[in-house]
Amino acid sequence: MKRLNQYFTGKIVLLFFFPTLLIYVYMLFISMPAIEAFSSGLPIFDLKPGYDYAYAIKLLETLGTEGRLAYIFPQLILDMFFPLAYVPFLVLLSGLLLKKSKLYGTAFNYTLLIPVITGLADYGENISSIILINSFPDISVPLVEFASACTIVKSIGLVLSIFMLMLYGVLMFCRKND
Repeated sequence: MKRLNQYFTGKIVLLFFFPTLLIYVYMLFISMPAIEAFSSGLPIFDLKPGYDYAYAIKLLETLGTEGRLAYIFPQLILDMFFPLAYVPFLVLLSGLLLKKSKLYGTAFNYTLLIPVITGLADYGENISSIILINSFPDISVPLVEFASACTIVKSIGLVLSIFMLMLYGVLMFCRKND
């Protein structure tokens, strides 16, 4: 972990912030609305933490062939690159805030693993979604359960990561005023 300390700089954080922002904005305003045009208001897997086999079948049926293709490309293909941007961004920004609040090198360092676990869950979700779409209508209950679990872990991890950033920001501010 000590080697990571050298990368906790504002410039390196910004290096990952911009790709994270660009990919997120594209997905939010272009690729996700394109899929939702086929979904009749049903949220896609990424946006529905916790779903079952019946929901997966309903969504994939509702999307139809065109909607399922739009889900894979560009959404899921782009979503495979998203963790490569947001995981380092969250780790680096958290590390920078820990460093500035003089908490780097403490037990707080272990919280830097939260975005990494989140990114791994995101990959599990994306790969599972691709398999579900490609194997539809012959999808398995265990695969849906795995995909749903990955989505839940990803969602919790993102919330924890944002909470972590806010906490470290407050701690940094409080320590500066000591």
